[in-house]
Order: sequence, then structure tokens, then C-alpha cells
Amino acid sequence: MFVIIKIIALLVSVWLRVSLGAKCPPSPTIAPCSCAQYINQISCWNIKPDVNLTQIFVNLTKALGKNSKQIIYDEFKLIDSELTDIGSDDDSVEDFFAGVAFNKIQITKNRKLKRIHNNVFKSSFNITTSITISENAILANDAPNERQIFDLLNSFEFATEIWLTDNNISTIPEKAFNRSQNSLAWLSFIDNNIVSVGSHAFYSLPALNYILLDGNRIDKISNKAFELSNNVSNYQLLRLFLRDNDLNSDSFESGTFERIHRKLLLDLSKNNITHLKRDVFTPVFRRNGSAIILRHNPLVCDCNFKWLYDRRLLYNSSHHDRHYYVHNIQCNGTKHDGFKMNELTQSHFQHCPHDPTVHCFMSTETDYDYQC
Repeated sequence: MFVIIKIIALLVSVWLRVSLGAKCPPSPTIAPCSCAQYINQISCWNIKPDVNLTQIFVNLTKALGKNSKQIIYDEFKLIDSELTDIGSDDDSVEDFFAGVAFNKIQITKNRKLKRIHNNVFKSSFNITTSITISENAILANDAPNERQIFDLLNSFEFATEIWLTDNNISTIPEKAFNRSQNSLAWLSFIDNNIVSVGSHAFYSLPALNYILLDGNRIDKISNKAFELSNNVSNYQLLRLFLRDNDLNSDSFESGTFERIHRKLLLDLSKNNITHLKRDVFTPVFRRNGSAIILRHNPLVCDCNFKWLYDRRLLYNSSHHDRHYYVHNIQCNGTKHDGFKMNELTQSHFQHCPHDPTVHCFMSTETDYDYQC
């Protein structure tokens, strides 16, 4: 409820700041960019390297006439340009967009784009709520520029969603989001070339509900990669998607999920996982409503799965309303090979050694008892 109220307050605040002067100027004023009046959008397609974007927006502000209100458009799009850099390290360029701000920013399919400089969108830092930077083939594909793109994203104080997808980013650095962004709920890094996530990468994002890391090359998860501040409700759901990576049963350090302090939906579909290690995954189930999805993994449901069955974490058709589930189990290397298993039963584990610590982890209405 608190997050919803904050989002509503943000939207009202942005609406109050919108200038009535943010209308489309005469077309030649901003050519080769264009303005769509019906959606209040500035689009710049196929921009060549010799085009001065700053001058375009200087012309725009002159055409509209500056007044006491800031000029704000609903959206800015930069698509299919031939630019290698947006902005400059030149400190004399105080405002790349000449004071014009945008509620949404989309930078897509710029095949030569290597870098977006930190202060390019300075006028939008306290305005923009949605950022999409996608399909830029060589963006931030070296270490200095990789760190810099996250420094830029850190500056959008009121962003609620960031899509940094299908670029050529290889790592999410340590403390990638190192400023508190209290409205940021959605982060997508789908289809990059990410191999690692640094420690405390998302620590300062109390409103975070979604982290999407699907379609990357992650093969190791450090025990502090997903550590989050505990300044939020323990029952606020975090959805962490790690589908279609290179993860296996040994990819997770002990303690990986110990520091999340949140109810968790963890999707590990389409990896190379054969079983879930108890010391790694037990903390996931501390909160009612937590779940792990294991669709399309080469699971071997041998004695390594017994701890999940003993702790009543697997689906049970007799108790279908139970809070704790491990979903979409399909076992390999058993007589059930090739069939989707709705549930495992005691018969699958009758040959396994007895676990004397089972009672230490039996679920209650709140958390597990870790006294043993």
C-alpha cells in the first residue's frame, strides 16, 4: 500500500509540473527529428553523426517560447541512429537537451552507439519514470563504459522501471545501483551477455519488485549479489528471474539467498540444474508464499531432493493449498523419464538415509524454526 501511495503521489507531482507549452513546434524547426502531437512525443530516427541534437532542442525551446514552466514531453525516442556517443565530456555543454525533459526515454537499435554520457538527461533526472535502452549492439561493452551506464541510470530519482535489454553488457558491477531510488520497482537486463552480478548490485532499491536477468550467460552467483536492504516489509514479494542462463547446482554460493530478507519468487527455468542444495536454498522458504520454478532443467530426483519432500516444500495434491512449493518438476534418469511429474511421493525416497534434522525446518504460519 505504501508503494502504491508513493507511485500515485509521483504521478500527480509529474502531472503538476507538465508545461502547457510542450506542444509540437513547426516541423522544420526540429528536423530531422519529428513531433507527434497526439502522444506528445519527440522521435529522432536515422540521425547521422553530423547532426547537432542539442541545436535541435535549442530551436525547439525558442519556437515554443521559454517561460517559467519547464518544457516536458511524454516521450523521447532515439532509434536507428549512427551516433557513437550521446552527449560529451565537455563541461561547457551544460544541458544537452536545452532544458527539455521527458517522462519516458527510449534509445533503441543504435548499432554504433558506445556511450551515453552522464549529464545528457540532466533536465529529466527528477521527471522521467520509464527508461528503455535496448538493442544497441556495442553499448557499454568495455569496463569503463559499463560502469558509466549504471551511474547514468542512478541519476533518475523517480524512475519506476528501467529496461536495459539486448545490448552487449557483460557484467552488472558491484554496487551498480548505489543511490537510493525509492520508486524503482522494475529492472530488466534480458538478453545481454551478462556473466556476473556484483555484490550489493541492487542493495539501495527498497521498492524493487522485479529483477529480470533472463537470456544471459550467468554461471556463478555470489552470496552478496542479491543482498537487499531490510528496510522494507519482509512479506513484500521480490520476483527474481534467472531463466535461460548457464546455472547449475554448484553455481550458487552458500548464503546467496540468506540476505534477501523478502518473500521470493525465484524462476530458474531453462538452466542446467540437477538438484537444489539444502544449505543454499533453505532460506528461500522462510516466508510464506515463496516459491522456486524449475521448468526445463535436467533434474535428477534422487536423495538430493529428499530434504524438499521432508519439509513439505514440494507440490502435494492432497494439500494443494500449502504455501511452499517447488514448481514444475520433471525428473530425468528415473522410470518417469520424459513425463512431467506433478509430485514426488515417499516411494521415491524410501531408500534414502533418514535426516535427523527434519523437524528443525517444518513450516509454521510464519517462518521456519532454525533452532537446531
